[in-house]
Amino acid sequence: MAKRGRQSGSKNRTQVLEDFAEDLGRFLGTAEHKARGWLDQRKSIASQLSQVRDKADQLLRELTGGAANMALTVTRSRRGRSIGSGKKAKRKGRTFTAAQRKQQAERMRAYWAKRKAKTAKRGRKAAKTAGSIAGNG
Repeated sequence: MAKRGRQSGSKNRTQVLEDFAEDLGRFLGTAEHKARGWLDQRKSIASQLSQVRDKADQLLRELTGGAANMALTVTRSRRGRSIGSGKKAKRKGRTFTAAQRKQQAERMRAYWAKRKAKTAKRGRKAAKTAGSIAGNG
């Protein structure tokens, strides 16, 4: 009778292993099916995005007269001045008329004469105070 118990135990183990293998196969089959579905969705989304990009590129070419390529426009970055900044007309400098130049020259001569007179007074005052300090000592 002992042999029968051993045989029935090994049958149970075999049955348990078979059940486990069957469950594992079902689980792996389900996981594979879902993974394939996700990959198909990814491919579908990628193709739809490509179609949107191509349509946008076509519309952009129509708007710009075929001069722009969207892929280059999107990826290229521009450094430095803005596009139209080099073509601006230079502003003409303001100039004095002959009469204005003459008046300005007279004003500057008066300014410098006045300034020169002030420094001369300071020099004389400094000389007097220096002499008086030296005379007292």
